[in-house]
Amino acid sequence: MFCPLCNTAQLVPITLKSFGREFIKCNHCSLIFSLADELPISTLEKSRYENHENSANDEGYVKFLNQAIAPVLAFLNSSSQILDYGCGPQPVLSQLLKQKGFSCKNYDPFFYPQKPTGENDVIFSTEVFEHFHYPKKEIEEITNLLVEGGLLVIMTEFYKDPEHFNKWWYTRDFTHVSFYNEDTFKHICKGFGYQLEYTDQIRVVILRKGKP
Repeated sequence: MFCPLCNTAQLVPITLKSFGREFIKCNHCSLIFSLADELPISTLEKSRYENHENSANDEGYVKFLNQAIAPVLAFLNSSSQILDYGCGPQPVLSQLLKQKGFSCKNYDPFFYPQKPTGENDVIFSTEVFEHFHYPKKEIEEITNLLVEGGLLVIMTEFYKDPEHFNKWWYTRDFTHVSFYNEDTFKHICKGFGYQLEYTDQIRVVILRKGKP
């Protein structure tokens, strides 16, 4: 068995006593991931996502997304090419950006399945990375869609330590199969050619493609 992010075998098992799930932690990149035979099938995933009730009229959800939008606004202009990668059934982030005068394309393998093309100045991926079955493959795909110097804006809640992980509400969702912390994103920077531009150290990370 190898880590689906860094491809090393420095792995240790983690059993969640609270929720009865089994995971593996990579001691090289700190990714925690589901066992291959416990990854959800696509029909169950889609059904779960269809039950999400996110909308631009939900003040709480808008406030939540603005944690990712606000730090990026200073980098945007009217000609910025923006992509929401993993927008879900309701592309709320695109709607919020439109209200601020920016155009944003949508991609989601279940709901907006037409593969994005071209190079983008900014790619948002909010509450998506935790759903990646094969993070290395999917991050490579995103990176190929981003211009040199472009920004990748990620929102996924960080795990803290094994005790926190064992009681964490984030692991209750069976579609959450990959979990990250700051060390994981440092590895992503090194392995995929990014610089760390910003992090709130909780759930928002902004990476810039390219060397300093």
